[in-house]
Amino acid sequence: MEYIFCGWNINIDAVIQLQNQQTFDILAKVLQEHNQGVLDQFLQAFTIGESHEFLVEPQIIKILMKELDTELLLAGQGGYSLINIINSFPNIKPVLHLPNRCPRLVQMLQNLSPRILVFDNDGLQSIGQIQFDSNELPPIHIVIEYDSNFTLTYNTTTYKSARNNRFIITFDETNCYLKLDKQFINSFKSIIDKNWGVFLSGYQLISKNVLTQAFMEQHTQVLNELKKIAKWVHLELAFTDCIETQQFINEQLLPIVSSVGLNETEIKMQAQSLNIQYKDEYQVIHDFFKQIDTKIMLYHNLGFYYALEKYNSGLNFQKGFKTAENVVLSSRSCKDSKQFYKKPSFINQLDPKYFYTPACINPISYSVGLGDTVSSSIFVGMLQ
Repeated sequence: MEYIFCGWNINIDAVIQLQNQQTFDILAKVLQEHNQGVLDQFLQAFTIGESHEFLVEPQIIKILMKELDTELLLAGQGGYSLINIINSFPNIKPVLHLPNRCPRLVQMLQNLSPRILVFDNDGLQSIGQIQFDSNELPPIHIVIEYDSNFTLTYNTTTYKSARNNRFIITFDETNCYLKLDKQFINSFKSIIDKNWGVFLSGYQLISKNVLTQAFMEQHTQVLNELKKIAKWVHLELAFTDCIETQQFINEQLLPIVSSVGLNETEIKMQAQSLNIQYKDEYQVIHDFFKQIDTKIMLYHNLGFYYALEKYNSGLNFQKGFKTAENVVLSSRSCKDSKQFYKKPSFINQLDPKYFYTPACINPISYSVGLGDTVSSSIFVGMLQ
């Protein structure tokens, strides 16, 4: 592959380091006043060690940005995979879907790398040549990060974090409506060919009201076109509790793409819309894969990579898995990191050709986007 196209969603993360009770008290006060349900979900996820992303009212984002210290970073599944391609695969040309060209986002991309290409009216252009759209508002998401065993108190109850983790709350009109870039739509069919891999995500951000007939027709049509002209089209899932979105993904998108990637939390949610009852990890993986009309599934969780296929693809999954392991160890380690292994209980039931137990690290330097780093690395490794 010469090019990898990363889409659909890119945004700016405003990272909040949750390291003391005072920071949590401010966070809890804002959520309690505006969305108690999200606060309840945060406390649950904090305790059991799950990673979630929730849509919230825009005023919550504005208040937290004002009340708490934040670090601004490029993010979104398109952003994470883009950063990984730039940092880990210097021989591949990264192409970004860029529907929002606000000054802050474009400047951050220009500072990231001059290698980035985007679709423009004249075809592909370097990010340095792209004009700002000053009428666009920056797409900002709040990311709350915390360490393993961190404790906090809410309403006299003490909560303890299960692991290094993060909780994301978001609202931005570009990504919550998953708007497609007009320049991309106008030119992709004449530019993308079999030298391109396509790595997509972002559908977790849409809500029921976004799923109009026009939206669904546009996205299925674009994915079908991409499948015809590109070497490979991969769809990476992320957490959504919207049943209509889950059904749209399962019924209309998964039959189109070449492969799908997801983790242990996402597969539970997607399985619900197919009426699959969760018994254990092994069961839900295989029951879900049997029911979806996708030929290859790439499953990943902490310490376990697993590929399932419905035909002999000839892909080198082990190369993909080891590529991901090397990328994570080199990009996410810090000076105190130690390696460990975490094998699933059902490992003896699997064909060694299709699974891998990578070295894990603790502590990890940065957890956000880790799943997209893993999947995009497997994607590149298995297709090279």
